[in-house]
Amino acid sequence: MAVLSDGFQIIVDDERVMAALTALREKTGNLRPLMGGIGTVMIRSVHQNFEAQGRPSRWKPRSVKTMMSYEEQAVQSARRTKKHQTAKSAATKSRIESQAVEKMRGNLILQRSGALKQSVILGDVTNNSAEIGSSLTYARIHQIGGTIKAHTVRARRKQSLLIPTQNGYIFRKEAHIPEIKMPARPYLVLQQHDLDVIAAMAVDYLARGVIG
Repeated sequence: MAVLSDGFQIIVDDERVMAALTALREKTGNLRPLMGGIGTVMIRSVHQNFEAQGRPSRWKPRSVKTMMSYEEQAVQSARRTKKHQTAKSAATKSRIESQAVEKMRGNLILQRSGALKQSVILGDVTNNSAEIGSSLTYARIHQIGGTIKAHTVRARRKQSLLIPTQNGYIFRKEAHIPEIKMPARPYLVLQQHDLDVIAAMAVDYLARGVIG
């Protein structure tokens, strides 16, 4: 390695220095390991967003209408269980339904089934980027919010839809779904701490190449 300064040429021929420079060149030419590590940090942060129910600001809670709908669905699901159908007393049936409702109320927002949280995975990793995201069709609207237009849902062949009514649920071949406004609940969000960790990871990745 030659260093030029004020007309003087200094030749550096130290094996350790040359090895360090070679390692640095190799690392800056291949940042995929670093990007993969950054992707892991991002996924971990997103999972923590779900557990915290929104960070740094908490997500908007479920509406009363949504909660009532979920509670009714929980009751109907409980009534279809073998345990409920074989219960001999009304008190036992009522207790089974109440337990189902309480279990539903304990579900965190955006984690009713857990599918959305688990769908956030590491995608493409290149030399200068790492992508994470979800392939679920409803993932986008939960992130940014929006309006689901009124539409008609039709059951698949030989199947029926369970439709809520004031007196319980009925089965129909199709149902009209009214317009629904979904609030934004951004879960693909990094915190300042994550950015600090990522910056430290980048420095460490390069420093280890320089040091040895």
